[in-house]
Amino acid sequence: VGDLISLCESRGGVQTEQTYIGADRALLRYTLPLAEIATEFHDRVKTVSSGFASLDYEDAGSQPADVVALELRVNGYPVDALTRFVRRKNANALGRDMVETLAKEMAREVFEIRLQAVIGSSVVARETLRAVRKNVTAKCYGGDVSRKKKLLNKQKEGKKRRALQVGEVTIPQRALIAVLS
Repeated sequence: VGDLISLCESRGGVQTEQTYIGADRALLRYTLPLAEIATEFHDRVKTVSSGFASLDYEDAGSQPADVVALELRVNGYPVDALTRFVRRKNANALGRDMVETLAKEMAREVFEIRLQAVIGSSVVARETLRAVRKNVTAKCYGGDVSRKKKLLNKQKEGKKRRALQVGEVTIPQRALIAVLS
């Protein structure tokens, strides 16, 4: 029973009734946000109770909730598919987790990629994927330092041009699935 109570309270539930029906049965009533029930709550109840608990729910009406829009941005552009409404007290941790997961799943590009979790106008988490560095001096054997500097400067200018041109980054489907799960 204790694990079920902890689960319900961690999901923002408010206990309305707790009755012991017998020596080994209890009835717990909670008022929970619908968004918490819709996202794998039933599976968690079964896991916590080793399959012995059952779940029944009914509409408790509408109530105001303390939620914020958590938006993910890639290079400053919002990704609508990853925008979520979350409870304010969980928003920072969830934003940090989402950005870290996306950073692990995305491939590095020739230019730097900024990943940000934003609530309103404040950035709550940020990761930067460093640019891939190509060894342009590999074909220059030996001596001429000015030739190496010229190639490195040319590479630097090319990266700046590409970063301005590209702007938008395609996010692979496996990265989207990893962030949403």
